[in-house]
Amino acid sequence: MAAQGPVLPMRFAVLSPRPDTLLSQLRSDAAHLTAQLDGVRGCVEFNVKGTVVPGHFADLVRRDDKLRGLALRTRRRPDYEANVRLGEAIALGVRREARRAAREVLDHLAPLAVRTVGGTTDDEQVLSASFLLRSADEARFREAVAERARACGDRLALSVTGPLPCYSFVDARPTTPAGR
Repeated sequence: MAAQGPVLPMRFAVLSPRPDTLLSQLRSDAAHLTAQLDGVRGCVEFNVKGTVVPGHFADLVRRDDKLRGLALRTRRRPDYEANVRLGEAIALGVRREARRAAREVLDHLAPLAVRTVGGTTDDEQVLSASFLLRSADEARFREAVAERARACGDRLALSVTGPLPCYSFVDARPTTPAGR
């Protein structure tokens, strides 16, 4: 279907009581739907996710003076609370490094896209972004993701999904004009 022309993603299982009701709705929304189609014509969506690489802490402790000092103090005077504090500080540092790597990935990939939208992240998945790409730019985008994965693979594990329909870049519902 998509090979025949742009596809405008719609909610699944939209029901219309009668064909004439559906046609009426399509006519009244024609300008909006046409603009949405024009916005994704010749494009595909790719999603990039990045998760924290947990084993990154040894290098982090070597580079971070505060963590190194805390690790040395904990080694000299080990106790449960000191170990917990060290573990929490290392986990925070690892997440901070992964978030920094995620920003670097976005900075490198966003210029390759027509548009970019962020998704939901948490402490483990620190990057979730969808990229609207011209179909002709797919190979270049995949190469750029692979390059970023090599550059930040010790801090951030990247995955890419696509090409996908452009769900993240369309609003299938027109905004209702005031007074309606």
